[in-house]
Amino acid sequence: RTGKNFGSIVIDNGDVSFEYRVCIHQDTQHTLIRNQYLEEQQRKLELAVLYRNFRTGKQTVGIWAEQSLEKLDQIDTEDVEKGFYFLYKAQVLFASGRKQEASWLLSTYKKERAGKETPEYAYYLYLTTLVNREPAYVRKIAEKINIISFKNQNNMFLFWIRLFICEEYVKHKGRKFQVIMDQIQKGCASPFIYAEGYQLVKEEPFLLHELNENVLRLLKWISKENLLNRDLVQRIIELTQPMKFYCKSLHKLLVQGYLYWKNKEVVMAICQNLLRGECYGKEFYSWYQLGIELELHITNLYEAFLMCSQNWNEVSYPRVIQYYLKFETRLPAKQKANLYAGMVQNKQIEKTVYQNAIPDMEKFILQQLTEGRMDESLAVIYQDYMESNSLN
Repeated sequence: RTGKNFGSIVIDNGDVSFEYRVCIHQDTQHTLIRNQYLEEQQRKLELAVLYRNFRTGKQTVGIWAEQSLEKLDQIDTEDVEKGFYFLYKAQVLFASGRKQEASWLLSTYKKERAGKETPEYAYYLYLTTLVNREPAYVRKIAEKINIISFKNQNNMFLFWIRLFICEEYVKHKGRKFQVIMDQIQKGCASPFIYAEGYQLVKEEPFLLHELNENVLRLLKWISKENLLNRDLVQRIIELTQPMKFYCKSLHKLLVQGYLYWKNKEVVMAICQNLLRGECYGKEFYSWYQLGIELELHITNLYEAFLMCSQNWNEVSYPRVIQYYLKFETRLPAKQKANLYAGMVQNKQIEKTVYQNAIPDMEKFILQQLTEGRMDESLAVIYQDYMESNSLN
């Protein structure tokens, strides 16, 4: 509330207590100005979200234009400090087909509002090309914008404008994609730039040549925005083939991709990536299990599944594993004990598997007893060993 507001902050850990007294002075005029500023920032954010949704296909041009104009009508676009909103309103009108209104706005734009070397003026120049589409005029304007951009280097708004007006980017998607990736490499975090990158790879997934750090950043953004599709997921899978090392970002990307395309190729890529990193955590066993159920032919897949199990009663062992491994001696003792304990537990259901395992199981039990080992899984097979006539 207005005036001086007193209070205290107490920190108490049970043994020592501190109290800090504070006084907050609330100025009405200052609060009013701050609230106006926050409201404007909120509108700017809302307009940005609307545009992002439009460019990524989440909203139609009609809905974007309608909602954006509603927000813009709440802003005094005649204010000299709000020239951007004035011009943005013209762009929205152009996009929604209201060209006459947009042209009228541009004709009333006071060019002196901004210096002729500013991003705002470059924006005005760009919008004039939506009125005059003559190639010679567009090239002339593009040259002027390039000069302004050179004088305002690292300005992402100017870079965004140039993506739509520079001939080399308009005609050559590969070149356009490359300059976007260059900006991402430099640390660009603008959602508008990422949205343009998405537009390109959505239309032509083969613009992705490798899964380097910058490409993964773009794909991570696309995934976070729930924009992955089958074509992109398929291209990602193709690019995983030459990889020799585990990539955590790739794992998250593939897992998200599986939601969009539940295909065995995605599961294979996930399992192969995990195996490259020797990922044997309990959180990965469901992927290995799915790979086994889909009968994927991947080296060490079954061993990896067993390596993920911590206790014999936490997971179910597919029958195919029990036949395939043939009680592989290189399997760690802990996982082998889990496997045998699972067989003992299900010996009435899988009688053949259990009977075939008896000779190898007996050798394993004797070895573990000789070494004096004991855990929950070993206790299960020890007890079965003592009770079973088959092993006496």
